[in-house]
Amino acid sequence: LLLSRAALQSLAVTGEFWFVWDYMVFEAGALVLLLPSSLPLSAGLGASHLPVPCVALAWQVLAIRLMLGFAKTKFGESDVSKDNLFLQGFFIWQLLPNHLSWHLRHAPLWLLRASYGFMLYVEVILPFCAFFTGPPRFVGAWGLIVLMLGIFLTGNWGQFNLGYIVVCLGLLDLHISYASFFSHSWLLPPVMLVYLFISLICCVFDTWTNTAWMWFTWEIIPMFQLHNLLGLIRFLAPFRLINAYGVFPPEALPQVRSTVVFQGSDDGKTWKTYPYKYQTHSSSSPPVTGLAPHHPRLDHRVFYPFEMTSKSDICSAYCIMDHNPYCYSVEGFMQRMVQRLLEGEASVLALFASNPFPAGPPAQVRVVMFAVTPTSMEDHRATGHWWYVQEMCEVIPARKSDPGLWTRWVPAPECFHPEHDIWRNRSPTVEALSASPEIHWSNVDTAPCGDGISVAEVESFWNDFIMAAQKSRGDWPSLRKRSQAMAERFGREKLALYERILGRYVLLLRRKVSQEAITKLGLDNLLCNWRLHLLFHDVIAEGKAAYVETLKNTQDSLLYRLQHIGEATMLDLVGLLRPDDLLFEDMKFRYIRELKQRPDRRGFIQKTVENDKGGFYSMLNWLLAQPAMAPLWLPKAHLLDSGAWLVTGYQDQNRSGNPLTEPMLR
Repeated sequence: LLLSRAALQSLAVTGEFWFVWDYMVFEAGALVLLLPSSLPLSAGLGASHLPVPCVALAWQVLAIRLMLGFAKTKFGESDVSKDNLFLQGFFIWQLLPNHLSWHLRHAPLWLLRASYGFMLYVEVILPFCAFFTGPPRFVGAWGLIVLMLGIFLTGNWGQFNLGYIVVCLGLLDLHISYASFFSHSWLLPPVMLVYLFISLICCVFDTWTNTAWMWFTWEIIPMFQLHNLLGLIRFLAPFRLINAYGVFPPEALPQVRSTVVFQGSDDGKTWKTYPYKYQTHSSSSPPVTGLAPHHPRLDHRVFYPFEMTSKSDICSAYCIMDHNPYCYSVEGFMQRMVQRLLEGEASVLALFASNPFPAGPPAQVRVVMFAVTPTSMEDHRATGHWWYVQEMCEVIPARKSDPGLWTRWVPAPECFHPEHDIWRNRSPTVEALSASPEIHWSNVDTAPCGDGISVAEVESFWNDFIMAAQKSRGDWPSLRKRSQAMAERFGREKLALYERILGRYVLLLRRKVSQEAITKLGLDNLLCNWRLHLLFHDVIAEGKAAYVETLKNTQDSLLYRLQHIGEATMLDLVGLLRPDDLLFEDMKFRYIRELKQRPDRRGFIQKTVENDKGGFYSMLNWLLAQPAMAPLWLPKAHLLDSGAWLVTGYQDQNRSGNPLTEPMLR
């Protein structure tokens, strides 16, 4: 068991094990090492002896804590009266719908509301029953198990449902009480007490902040308070021994899902789709039944980019969910997938259902986003199709093979996201830069040199790249064309070098700005450095003379600039160096605003903007007020008086009958 645990641990970061069931397996896999060994099979199923009470109770607390974490996130922020048709949309926009969930979305509204009520009762009430002994714990255990069986039958959630049922079996020990916690052992109770105390702290957070919260809270809590405790938690964090749980609030959303689709072409005109084994990608893709506990990570991964505000690997909009600084790469997950398909990599092609280019890899590959909605029953019977599917937008334009990607996809520390100060400042590269003499007007050309960056390359940065970037600077409508022209002129390798030099100049200027000055600028948010970072970009984009002048009179210069600068100008260098980032964010949030949150009816975008003062999301309202950066089609979502949603607008919709005859609308 210990070797299995070590093998799993070795894949935690590279395998991106950030699903809730991954964390559950890590935590349960640690506790199981403290359980008694099993009897030989010849002696029957059973344990050699009862577990130590403190370990048995810790196992039970895991079951309780996990479900209460879900309840906290789901029902703590939801409006039960308005979201009681949550399951109607959830059956469709979950990771991988199966046949039963596809049909259940047609169920009578009273049944969907009753099922929602049962879920509310089980997740909120029954976990508390498990704290007691005897019949209350028995009822709580079986209620949780029945809920997991229901979710297992209506979805494909990897090993989560079956794994949680195994955890719940520990609740069937109806007699053990918390009064016996310190009995039968002198060593384990103190250890389990620390475990339970830290797990109580974790209850404040959720799954998405699991590996990040202990880092950003360090910056918030004063130095003399709780830092020793946070230090212990940070030490334990990589082992994932104690985790936070909770995913998404149960909002009643339209029955629409988005899917990343990779397409190849030999001529740039006719595009063929790389079909997934399980994920919905075409009108004839059948719902998948019986897949769990298998977890197809690619098929799950391609569901998330448009459905979340983060975890996309391609987004500039970093938030506290992202704990890995290397995810903020100019060549993100999707670009690397594109390159593997262009190389015809067999191990990657094996992840798909088939290869549309058996004779050899295509000349170009692009990434598009599809909108997917289940067909009406009439259309399903008439055509055999399961889904209405239509392309919404292109998120990564067509690319040709670029082997140099593998030398630049890992970002240099100076190119980490602005909110990743913790990791950037700990890197040897930035430590050496910080230890160098402070930048002055007399050493502007040499200060960023070193670690592979020469004086000649710095001169090229100012004389070639910055001069080219100043043409039509701040002209938002022309930004994509300008970025394409920059890529053609300099190439991706050179642009990656220029981004490193830009990052170094930002860090050197940041050293000249006191915390008092940042406070006067109104950009002293501990977690959001985005606007401050882009303010430094604006100084650099104006040229070497402006940078030198800012060094001489830092505070007044930055204050004047901040009062006169606009969002388009601030985002200019990001758009030239990372055009895919801005395109992706623009497309994603238009999808969220116009379709999933139509039109921000729950204040989701408003809250996002308010909670991200100084961050990328503070620019969101401005971004959405501009014309879309690329062609974008979206289906239409209509909220009916019944509380159900009607989704229209697909080209192949309503071949037969009227969608208003659907049971879901009665």
